[in-house]
Amino acid sequence: MQALVVPKTAIAQESLVAEAEESQESEESQKTVLGEPCLNATFLINELGESEIICNDELFEEEEEEEEDLCWEESNEDGYSSGYCEGVTWNVNPEGVRSESTFDELTGCNFEVRSDGSSTSWCEDGSSWYEDAEGFRSESTFDELTGCTVEVRSDGSSSSWCEDGSSWYEDAEGFRTESILDELTGCIVTVGSDGSSSSWCEDGSGWSVDEDGVRTESTFDELTGCNFEVRSDGSSGSWCDDGSNSFTDAEGNTENWTQTYDEESGCTLRIDSNGSSSGYCDDRSSWSVDESGVRSESTFDESTGCHLTLYSDGKSRGSCEDGSGFFTDAEGNTENWTVTFDESTGCSTEISSNGSSSSWCEDGSGSFTDSRGNTENWTQTYDEESGCTL
Repeated sequence: MQALVVPKTAIAQESLVAEAEESQESEESQKTVLGEPCLNATFLINELGESEIICNDELFEEEEEEEEDLCWEESNEDGYSSGYCEGVTWNVNPEGVRSESTFDELTGCNFEVRSDGSSTSWCEDGSSWYEDAEGFRSESTFDELTGCTVEVRSDGSSSSWCEDGSSWYEDAEGFRTESILDELTGCIVTVGSDGSSSSWCEDGSGWSVDEDGVRTESTFDELTGCNFEVRSDGSSGSWCDDGSNSFTDAEGNTENWTQTYDEESGCTLRIDSNGSSSGYCDDRSSWSVDESGVRSESTFDESTGCHLTLYSDGKSRGSCEDGSGFFTDAEGNTENWTVTFDESTGCSTEISSNGSSSSWCEDGSGSFTDSRGNTENWTQTYDEESGCTL
């Protein structure tokens, strides 16, 4: 019998056809598992060489559902807590103030509302606004053509700062300053609408001229770490990084002092060349010793909002944030008073326990009544042209 010889090319073709059919079956099998449609199938070969198909649709659906319903919350030992759920981010500070933030994809703006009544917003175009609990509002916009941000406030003030280093500011009363940056010198020059001007440079030097024409020139010495000032009225001063300072007035009288800060106690200590010394601390307490050696110590009571000062000669003094106060002399005689401010009239009134009273107003008027009922009234105005107070 003659042997059947199959050409190698035919064998190769059959192998390719078999592989193609197997690949097609694999693709089709990935589309269905046990007759059910499958969008995410995995084709595996086990240890026996058998093929297995695993459908991952259910796993992917669970992960998508978890991502869609993702909410979280966390807190720390400092009393802060925060969280996120359904597009809202929130946080609560140790004082209990809660803020909630949302993002509007249509406007590209993030909005934040706080439980204290304040709110704010900032947008992808660089604009923003802020309103505090009392209703004070500021709005900022950015001009891409000029590279400047302009801020307008509800109290009538406004300001602007630009990418080229220039800026301006105008307060509620109309006083305006304009600043420009000289890139060659690295100096910023500021001119005020009252005639004042100043300049500050990257090397630490600078100068200023006040509305009365007094000029001050400043230089910084990197070797000593001291800043020196010389004024056109003859006075001068120096302030150094090591805490040493000095000032000489126009008559040539010089005072030197050192001032240092103690991080452990949170207090700043000053020792003067005239023998006096003083200290004031972060907790708003303070003390001082004058040239004659009389020492005073002051403390602040946050619950009452009052400062109490005791002197080594027996005197004491107190003043509170509500306008009340007292003074007791070394013999024990005490005088009390209260100070109130009337926004409608712009006047402050002080009433003393000895029967006297006084008032002073923003328009320059004032009065004083002594303990016998005698009253004196006056008006006081300032003339900018003459520089005189009448």
